[in-house]
Amino acid sequence: MIVGIGTDILHMSTLSRQFLKFDDPFFCKTFTEEEQRLGALNDVPHIYFCMRFAAKEAVFKALNTYPDRLKHWNEIEILNSDNGAPYVRLHGNMKKAAEEKGIQQIMLSLSYDKDYAIAFCVTST
Repeated sequence: MIVGIGTDILHMSTLSRQFLKFDDPFFCKTFTEEEQRLGALNDVPHIYFCMRFAAKEAVFKALNTYPDRLKHWNEIEILNSDNGAPYVRLHGNMKKAAEEKGIQQIMLSLSYDKDYAIAFCVTST
């Protein structure tokens, strides 16, 4: 059964490159260490991080929980499987929120074009 859906579109210039530095507080509270490591290895890190930020927004919406439960965006982690498909790993309050709702599966689709990143998420039991 579907618990929630979420979508987000991000104009990539909104997430300025100045915030995508390893010593920036926003960057550290938004991306997990693994996301940071993988993003640094990416050919186009700015697009990588913009897509993950859009994904985090979509996942948060699909979890359908109270905004004050999200302490840091890095409680939602976006990684890729061996075949390149994105998947979600939850931590802290977001993991607890999903467990309380009986969420068993989080499906995520990501895409981008020249200026925009988009994410679509469905959560189900």
